[in-house]
Amino acid sequence: KSGTMSGGGTAVKRGRMGSKDVSDAAVKGCPTLAQLDQLSEKVSEAKREVEEIRNHISNIKEELKRINRKKVELEGLIPRLKVQVEGSAETSEQFKDQIERLKNQCKMNPKDQTKLNSLNESLKAENDRLEKSAKEVDKANSSLNEVKKAILEAGGDEL
Repeated sequence: KSGTMSGGGTAVKRGRMGSKDVSDAAVKGCPTLAQLDQLSEKVSEAKREVEEIRNHISNIKEELKRINRKKVELEGLIPRLKVQVEGSAETSEQFKDQIERLKNQCKMNPKDQTKLNSLNESLKAENDRLEKSAKEVDKANSSLNEVKKAILEAGGDEL
């Protein structure tokens, strides 16, 4: 008995090793060459899409690694920045206190204010006197010019 053994059993299966031509009836469930070509093209296209997706995933992974490195770097900065912010708040309070002290130091005491007011009044009086003297000098110059003119008119061209 010729045939093939399958599965290690004792039953002989007949017809599997035969050399008969396969009829069209037996091939009806198989695809044609055109269908195989179409399927091959679809497989190639699917392979390209898979490769593009793999590349995209690879790029995304690289970007994720870069972002994670940046995240770690920025997270390292947070404690230092917190210390700086807290320090700047303290410094701001110190500056505010210092400004208040300096404002108080710049205020005039009543004695100095009285002296300043007195000096301002003296200055105003001296300015008034200066203006009055300037007017008198202008009058004197005007009179002197009239006298010179009168002398020149009286003496003629010889003077």
